[in-house]
This record gives sequence, structure tokens and C-alpha cells, in this order.
Amino acid sequence: MGRHTSFELTEVLSQAMDLFWRLGYASTSMRHVEEVTGLNPGSLYHHFSSKEGLYKAVIEHYYTAILQPRLYHYRHTAPPRECLRRFFTTSYRHFPAKEYRGHCLLLLAVVETKHHDDLSPQFQQYISELKQDFTAILTQDTELQVPAVSADYLFECYISLQFYACLNPSRKFLDNKVRMFFERLVLLDR
Repeated sequence: MGRHTSFELTEVLSQAMDLFWRLGYASTSMRHVEEVTGLNPGSLYHHFSSKEGLYKAVIEHYYTAILQPRLYHYRHTAPPRECLRRFFTTSYRHFPAKEYRGHCLLLLAVVETKHHDDLSPQFQQYISELKQDFTAILTQDTELQVPAVSADYLFECYISLQFYACLNPSRKFLDNKVRMFFERLVLLDR
């Protein structure tokens, strides 16, 4: 008896996610995916229909199984600003053994697929939802006078942090950036 399909799909999505994260969308071929998953082309195309279909499924998996649960965890275990600070720092501390994972795969997907009409809208929707989550979290911060402006600012900081992580993955450097972002938040809200 074979393994349960949903488990197999989750495993394939995780393996493909690692590949897309490391090589990027354009440089990842279905042959690469076949090699890392051990699946034949027929199985891949049966489940995903195309490279684009697989990439959509991978980014959805990343968003729903990694990004959102991480934010949800901090949202329910820390005060609002501390929640976002932890969310920021775990974006580059989360996978220390795999340096290429030191930035947000969703943002990478948005940048790489901005001219793909069939991919970009879904990824843009995830970005919009993440930004709304920032606003909802900071609305709970009773010390902030204008939580929506603070959320916009921190979301822009989160995006810039992901690019800093690509350029200089030093934990000390990135920790200093996060500290600076949150210090400036206090000044911005006055």
C-alpha cells in the first residue's frame, strides 16, 4: 500500500520549495524537481500540470504552512511589537544551516514573477494579507497613536530586511537593522 497522497504532496512541496528557494523560479527546471523528489514527469504533471502550477502550490504551501503559522504563533505569545520583532528576526534565523533561506520566499516570488500574469496576482494577494496582519497586530498595541501608519512603516522595513538578508546575511548586521527599525517606530508614532 502506498503512502497517503496528502503526505506525499506535502513532502514534494517541501522539496520543491527548497529547490525554488535555492535556485529561484527561472533557474529551476522540472528536471531539477524530478531529481530532488524522485518523481517521474507524469506524476508531477498529473498533480501540478506545469512548472507554474507547481510554483503556485509551493508558494501557497510556504505561505500557509510556514509564514502564517510563524506569525500566528508570535501573535498569540507576545505583545504586538514584540510579536513583529520576533517575526522579523526569525525570517533570517529560522534556517541557519541553509543560508539561502535567510529571506522571505514569498517576496522573492513576487519579484521573480512580476511579469507572469498567471502567477503574480496570487502572490500579490498573499503580500496584501500579510500587510493586513501587520495592521491587525499593531491595532492591538494601545501605546501606538496611529497603528496603520506604524504597520505600513514596519511592513516596508520587513521587505527591506529581506533584501538586506540577501546582501549581507550576517546575523549581527540584521539584528542591528531590526533594532533600528523598531527604535524608529517609536519616533515615527509621535
